[in-house]
Amino acid sequence: MLGLVFVLSLGGAVVYFLYFLHFSARPAVSPPSSSTRQPSFSPVVSSGSQALTKDIPILMYHHIKVKPSNANQIESGLDVSPLNFEEQMAYLSTNGYTTIGLDELFKKPKGKYFVITFDDGYKDVLENAKPILDRFGFRATVFLIVDYIGKTGYLDWSDIEILKRAGWSFGSHTLTHPDLLSLKKSEAERQIKQSKEALESKLQEPINFFSYPAGKFNQEIIEIVQSAGYKGAVTTKFGRENNSRDIYQLKRVRVSGSDTLKSFIVKISGRAL
Repeated sequence: MLGLVFVLSLGGAVVYFLYFLHFSARPAVSPPSSSTRQPSFSPVVSSGSQALTKDIPILMYHHIKVKPSNANQIESGLDVSPLNFEEQMAYLSTNGYTTIGLDELFKKPKGKYFVITFDDGYKDVLENAKPILDRFGFRATVFLIVDYIGKTGYLDWSDIEILKRAGWSFGSHTLTHPDLLSLKKSEAERQIKQSKEALESKLQEPINFFSYPAGKFNQEIIEIVQSAGYKGAVTTKFGRENNSRDIYQLKRVRVSGSDTLKSFIVKISGRAL
């Protein structure tokens, strides 16, 4: 904003006029060509808010299971074995880390914190991940595909209730996991808004965070997520640090089935071993 002062003399009296000019620029944004190419967008924050940067890794998992012998490349990346998962959690526990929820990300003082997220809501999260996390006193957030709840291989509502009673949190991963960039705006709005409403109705608690399917989004999708009432959203962009001005494009640390304990430590700490 630019302020200009004009001085006018009228009959010996001096009159001051203060005129404000407001400039705003909004860069054009092109949708990413694939989930591996992530754009950088203007922050979406309320005016007057103070930006905070936190070096708190948000871990991204999908399956916690032994990958099948005929697993393809995608399955090999998504399937983290229970043994590796336990080893990772043991490392974090031994080194004094504590889990927090996404809503606490910018509220915690300096310390050793991390967030665990599971995308899609697979059954093995309850069967294999929860017993391990229970042993270490950790909790997690599951991003649920609403129309897949209860289908073979996915959590059902009774499973979700068990996790809820254990202190876990939930977010939306849309109704059917579509490529949001390929949809008409009205359908993208339906996927984003109705999934939130369905989860809130069933769980009787606010659903404050959203996960972009396959990490695909653009400025329009961010604005739909914000207008639907979510407080933030996670991406598949890699990073340990997040700024509160980018609450709708939070970076995460993807943990894959090929990660050794050494590569896991490097990912979450950023230091070579």
